[in-house]
Amino acid sequence: MSLIRKAKGLKVREQSQRIFLCLDVRNIQEADRLIADRLLPAVPNADYIVSYLEMPGADPDKDLLRNELKNTSIMVLWVTEELLDSRRSCGHWPAEYQLARELSVPIIPVVEDGALFPEFSRLSDAVHGIGMTDKEYLLKYTHQLSSFLYTEDEIKLIREKAFTAEVFLSYRKRNIREAREFMRKLHDIKGFETISVWYDHSLTAGRNFNDEIKDSIKRGDAFVLLVTPDLATEGNYVQTTEYPFAQENGKTIIPVEATPTDVERFETLYPGAGQPVPVDNLTSLRDTFIEKLKLSITDEPMSNERTYFLGLAYLSGNGVEIDRNRAIWLLENVAEGDDFAALHACFPLCHHYSGGITASTDYKKAYYYHMRVVVLSEQFLGDEHHDTAEAYYNMANLCLDRGDFEQASKWGLKATKICEKAFGAEHPNTATMYSFTGRVLIHKGDYTQALTWLEKALEIYQKTLATNDPKIATTYGNLSTAYIYLGNFTKALDYSHKTLAVYEDLYGKNDSRTAILYQNIGGIYNELKDYPTALEWLNKALTSQEKAFMSNEHRDIAITYNTLAVVYSNLKQHNKSLEVVKKALSINVRTLGMSHPDTVNTQESMANLLAAMHLRRNLKAIKWVLLVFCLIGLIVYVLLK
Repeated sequence: MSLIRKAKGLKVREQSQRIFLCLDVRNIQEADRLIADRLLPAVPNADYIVSYLEMPGADPDKDLLRNELKNTSIMVLWVTEELLDSRRSCGHWPAEYQLARELSVPIIPVVEDGALFPEFSRLSDAVHGIGMTDKEYLLKYTHQLSSFLYTEDEIKLIREKAFTAEVFLSYRKRNIREAREFMRKLHDIKGFETISVWYDHSLTAGRNFNDEIKDSIKRGDAFVLLVTPDLATEGNYVQTTEYPFAQENGKTIIPVEATPTDVERFETLYPGAGQPVPVDNLTSLRDTFIEKLKLSITDEPMSNERTYFLGLAYLSGNGVEIDRNRAIWLLENVAEGDDFAALHACFPLCHHYSGGITASTDYKKAYYYHMRVVVLSEQFLGDEHHDTAEAYYNMANLCLDRGDFEQASKWGLKATKICEKAFGAEHPNTATMYSFTGRVLIHKGDYTQALTWLEKALEIYQKTLATNDPKIATTYGNLSTAYIYLGNFTKALDYSHKTLAVYEDLYGKNDSRTAILYQNIGGIYNELKDYPTALEWLNKALTSQEKAFMSNEHRDIAITYNTLAVVYSNLKQHNKSLEVVKKALSINVRTLGMSHPDTVNTQESMANLLAAMHLRRNLKAIKWVLLVFCLIGLIVYVLLK
């Protein structure tokens, strides 16, 4: 097993943040496209790499995978029919996904088709995700990733505010497990949480690692040697390069014995390093670091500001190893305070507990921290500040996700009123609130009122945003949905075409999202009884889907076949209708299994079609028999007369 890593440029900066892409082996050909089109551009101002397994599904090197995931900021799980099929057939998820959940790595499931949500949710213990068929997919997806990836300025601020000292940890690469154990024990010592530890977990291809390591040694307050039998071998990089460089630059040396080692041999290879302190002797470890680093440890609690930035450091792995349990504990302590640090600490906690980010969603805690943001924003900023409006808007979105449309409407209206005052009625931020209100009203079934709000939003967007902005496409799509529910298919078609123009510009004609629009437009033409045009669009959808999925056996293709069957049936072309229904059934049986609801529905459609065709044949035969009887009767009547 090997790991593939992709970066925005040729070089990867020190301790780069990481996204791990988890996908089914049958989707591996899509990996590079997903990374180039959707992962690397997602957070423009942040520096990060994307990694994935070269052969997903193969028996992985658990240590290699564990090390990679421990350094991962967030995992993107690419949910496809192939992934669900693997889960159904083998009874478990990919090893990297299971390990990510075990390590509490934040996870964003991105569902290729929103129709896969019910089964994915059932199989994954209700892990929430983002559907690409969601009209606001791109906005939600970018927002989620941005919550876990930091810009260079933010990283610099974290390091300045969180730490009181920095050490360079030198060890043999094969001893990474011992290195992590040392860091955990060091940071468990009271007062030592604020010691930053640089270690080479992010040294990857494209970087001049010699320069990076030397710069890091120079910057550190001390040089820590992790003593193991592997370190006490002649000619290794630590002995030939790192240690001599640290001595030349007058760095304080702190040897720590991680596993029993021949001390005499160690002292021979590392002259002047001194007697190693055992890692398990926490008292000696504490006293040595206090003495060598000249630390001043007191019983005074850390300031809320430092605790907040320290929480971010452990959450993101900036300056220390990623330790999410420690990070959440620090942030939760800060969040109970009564200052701006408490307000800021609530934001990562909201994301941590909201659906689609952590392996176990906790809406109760998510609601609590969203409400803390609301209360603290009102307290420090006032109930007319634009940041308070954002707190209301986030609460509204949480309520919408939970299906509480009344509360979503209430919080959305509060946010809208502030935006109208703070930005004016013609600002894009205000338009976003109008658009949100329209979306809530669609969920509530008030389609006429939804149109009013969506049209207001669209008017502002068209004045203030580029014509191909995703927000405009989202509003077009919501308008189309409202008109479909109102039965005005002409208007729905108009807005679907406008959505399509933006999608083709943003994603191209052979993207799965664009293909879904082709399919929807075909369905609308069917409702308008323009069956030949409906066929054109549905066949266009098929062509696009086969290119997007690089297969002709995808679930979305089966859905298109089913829609084609309806159109052919309306055209009285029952043989063609039966032909495409058989294709849909074949795909569903192979990809979903015989018992899946979609397979059962397709079987029922085929049975109904066969019954109707049989009935029509019988009626035709009866008609001919009746005609013959009528002719015989007529002949008899004439003869008798």
